[in-house]
This record gives sequence, C-alpha cells and structure tokens, in this order.
Amino acid sequence: PPPAASCGVVQGPREAPEGLAGARARARGSAMGAMGVTMSPRVWAQVVRAYSYVVLWMSVSISVILFNKWLLAYAGFHYPITLTLWHMLFCSTIAILCVRVFKVIPSHNLSVRDYMTRVMPIGMLYALSLWFSNSAYLYLSVSFIQMTKSLMPGLVYICGIL
Repeated sequence: PPPAASCGVVQGPREAPEGLAGARARARGSAMGAMGVTMSPRVWAQVVRAYSYVVLWMSVSISVILFNKWLLAYAGFHYPITLTLWHMLFCSTIAILCVRVFKVIPSHNLSVRDYMTRVMPIGMLYALSLWFSNSAYLYLSVSFIQMTKSLMPGLVYICGIL
C-alpha cells in the first residue's frame, strides 16, 4: 500500500495510530486529503473542534473591541481605568471560583513571597496593558486597533529572539 495507509490517514478500514506517530500522521493528513485520501472521522472531529474554538475566540474578541469602542467613545463612559478595574475584578472572581470553589484546577498554594515576585508583576503589567488599550478606544478607530492587535504576536516573537 502507499505510505499514507500507515501514517494515520484512513484508506479503507484502517484507523490512525496513537501517540507521537499518530500526531505526526494527523499533521500530514490535511496534505493527504488534498491528494484524494480521506481522514478518519475522529481526526475530522478534532479539526472541526479546533476551528470552532478559533472562530469563537475571534468572534468574542471582535465583539469586545466593538463594545469597548462604543462604551468609551460613544456611550459617554470616558473612564478606561474604571473599565479596567471591572475587568480585573471579574477575572479575579472567576479565577477564585474555578480554583478555590469548583476545584477546576488544583491550587498551587504559593507563599506570599512567591506570589509577590512571580504573579504580581505579571498582573500589574497586564492591568497596565488593559488600561492603555482601553484608553486607546477614546482616540483611535476600531480598524486601527484591530490591526495593531494583530501585530502583537510578531512583536512578541521579535522581542523573544532579541
């Protein structure tokens, strides 16, 4: 049989292998699909799930941008630091509920020193980032803000390799 039959792509009744070989095979599956070879239903389900999450994330992101622009520029709410405070309080409340109440993830039980040196600097920088981005809605267009946000992964990469 051709090599595609042994690398996680279904041709007839065969199923995709598990483990690292299966992951590599699934990565090659989309190229094989273009050549007339079909992927297993499980792989298709994973692809659909991943793309659904991406579409949901992009939709929520666009909705937040449009709502923040409307709220800060047109609805008369000219208080970006207050909006940032509400955002941080909401995120903190959800995080406390997920970790302490519903035990969705285990608590790390950091010492006060570890918390102040590892968590607080990131939280403070994130709050400043939110404050400045919310302030930008007062002066910039939505399209320019969206374009700037799409440049961020590239800028982070460049800073990471410097």
